[in-house]
Amino acid sequence: MKRSAKEKGNIEKVYTAQYTCGSSRTVSLDVVLDLSAETFNRNVKCFICRRGIPRLVVLENAKTFKAAARFLSSIFELPEVQSFLLNQGEVKI
Repeated sequence: MKRSAKEKGNIEKVYTAQYTCGSSRTVSLDVVLDLSAETFNRNVKCFICRRGIPRLVVLENAKTFKAAARFLSSIFELPEVQSFLLNQGEVKI
């Protein structure tokens, strides 16, 4: 049986990624273990799989999010992604 972090005396810091829908005002919070760009990218992919492709993404100016913004921008340049998005009929490139 595993002991919880509280029982061990170890407390780990976690962060939340917040996604807000502009039209319905719903909020989705996801727990992430760190603020690395890789973790954020993985979290965004999971969010898109659950909720669909967002029409607009606004990121803070933190270094992690700037790296993620470069990653997301590079994705939209891929021909297969552009083809997929155009077939969705909701996103304009």
